[in-house]
Amino acid sequence: KIKTHATLFKGMKFFISREVPRDVLEFIIKACGGKVIFEENLESDQSITHQIVDREKLQRQYLSRVYIQ
Repeated sequence: KIKTHATLFKGMKFFISREVPRDVLEFIIKACGGKVIFEENLESDQSITHQIVDREKLQRQYLSRVYIQ
């Protein structure tokens, strides 16, 4: 089971919006093999696969991402 969890987010890159509690999410994502970005100037990075947000409506959305609220 540990090996399965260690690669759960492998190949995924998450952008955590500034209004979302970062510490716990960053720990979980990294522990499961994912990468985390939370710098606002990197939000337009096309390699981001998932974006974690607190607001329902965003000014800019990318078709290549999954948005998680």
